[in-house]
Amino acid sequence: MKLRLLPLAIVFVAACGGGGSATSVPTVPSVPTASLPGATATPALPAEIDMCSLMPLGDVQAASPFSTPLAEADPGTPPSMCEYRSANDADEPVGVLLVVTDFGSPEGAATHMAAYRENMELAGLVLSDVAGVGDEAVSSGVDEVGVHAIVGKYAVDANLGGEWPDTTDASKVAAGTSLLQTLISRLP
Repeated sequence: MKLRLLPLAIVFVAACGGGGSATSVPTVPSVPTASLPGATATPALPAEIDMCSLMPLGDVQAASPFSTPLAEADPGTPPSMCEYRSANDADEPVGVLLVVTDFGSPEGAATHMAAYRENMELAGLVLSDVAGVGDEAVSSGVDEVGVHAIVGKYAVDANLGGEWPDTTDASKVAAGTSLLQTLISRLP
């Protein structure tokens, strides 16, 4: 069984009819990173960021909370997204998805975060503030856990899924926080 994580942001867009068809059904809906109500401009995805190069598989594996190893890194479309997965034949499929979105300015990113929080609450999802990452960060989810942060003009996301309940949601938040701290330190 192949675990396929989608950024929580893309999942919400697809669920609301704004993002085309999804090939898998993730466990946690969320808010679109690229199309939030109240956003003043459509954000650009940073063409200069190649997530799989910025965050190599070994670095992501080193921070992984899973007992099942991550075995492959698949670049996304756009390249500012990369999915790290266990081997296809793993007994317990796991995955990590890292995404960065450029909102053009800190003000655009702040508007995005405000709308993100509002939409998460409207969806009935519980948000928890996360300290020590970016200008502001929150987490949410059960089994597929997302950590969403704003740093300057960027929104950065780490989504981790699998091995539930053996790999706790708290350990996924800790790993997502660590991954985002490393990612943020490498942003151009």
